[in-house]
Amino acid sequence: VIPDQLDPQQKAAIYHAVDFSLVSREPGAAKESGLIADALRFRVPLVVSDHDKRLAAKIVFEPWAAVFQAGASPSLALALARASEGLAIPPADAQEGLGFRNAVDQLRCYLLWDRVLKERVTASRPRP
Repeated sequence: VIPDQLDPQQKAAIYHAVDFSLVSREPGAAKESGLIADALRFRVPLVVSDHDKRLAAKIVFEPWAAVFQAGASPSLALALARASEGLAIPPADAQEGLGFRNAVDQLRCYLLWDRVLKERVTASRPRP
């Protein structure tokens, strides 16, 4: 479990110390929390539940991922056994290949929306 507020050096140290990252959600939870994107950014193999069927279909045959059925303990046990034998290191472009934005693109998007929202707030204020 990783707390919310880590500085970049702490987050990097944690990801570099692990053999793989385990992400498990309830079936149907399709919102990505950022854990998968972070693991791929730090090139850490994944053990992931199939809670997001589209994501699971994209990574199920990747040598750097082990996918298990959400809510099924035997499936999780098999995925962990596979991971303990060693998963490949994700390639540097794995994050983008799955449609996740890289850190630079995320910052550009944030800055764009910040500017747009500020312009809208300014435009909506009554003029004297």
